[in-house]
Amino acid sequence: MEKRREHQERDGPNRVRKEMNMKQKDAQKMASSHKEPQADQAEADHEGRLQDHREVGRTLRASVRQDWCWMLIKFNA
Repeated sequence: MEKRREHQERDGPNRVRKEMNMKQKDAQKMASSHKEPQADQAEADHEGRLQDHREVGRTLRASVRQDWCWMLIKFNA
């Protein structure tokens, strides 16, 4: 009886810590395995918008560059 009480007192905090770690790991597994399709779709939409934004930026820069070239040619000629 004495040894058992000693053993429980010694392992008490460790057991609690192990249980907390197990709960955290379970929660992380659930969170990582349960990815919502809406989140995937939203991520894909966001990536698409970023790509569109990049293309618009490239087009705008090219347009501005062309305008500057025409202005330089026009006023330096």
